[in-house]
Amino acid sequence: MTVLAPDQVEALRAALAAIVGDAHVLTTPEDVIAYGFDGTFFANTPPLVVLPGSTAEIAAIHRLANERRIALTPRAMGSGLSGGSVPLAGSIVLGIARLNRILAIDPIDRVAVVQAGVITATLQAAVEKIRAAAATLLLAERGLMESPLKGPKGNVEFLLRLAAA
Repeated sequence: MTVLAPDQVEALRAALAAIVGDAHVLTTPEDVIAYGFDGTFFANTPPLVVLPGSTAEIAAIHRLANERRIALTPRAMGSGLSGGSVPLAGSIVLGIARLNRILAIDPIDRVAVVQAGVITATLQAAVEKIRAAAATLLLAERGLMESPLKGPKGNVEFLLRLAAA
């Protein structure tokens, strides 16, 4: 593995910024220090952190790192207790915090499709929103309240629209 010299860090920063934008490549000590440890006693501050916003950006980052023979350390929230998110010397951190979209929630099959950076509490809130809507529909179907539905497609469409909101 290569330990990066300061001029190499700057060249890598510029190349990564061309992929994800300047704001999503961190190099200052105050920015990168938090990405150098997790819930263990292990620590190693990375030379830079890149925060992609799409799978296309992740693929481009991987290609660049592979071409330059630089290791990547993937990182979510850094709350692990195994040292897995602590970067190796000279590796760059690939943070997934921007990959935080809920792509779909299927209340019928009880399946959610999310990006890797979705926080559990955010997903839970979205599911609770759908659960509350389903309870409203159930009460309406039993005549205990007025139905929020006006169209012919019924409850599933309403739930799916709510899930997309």
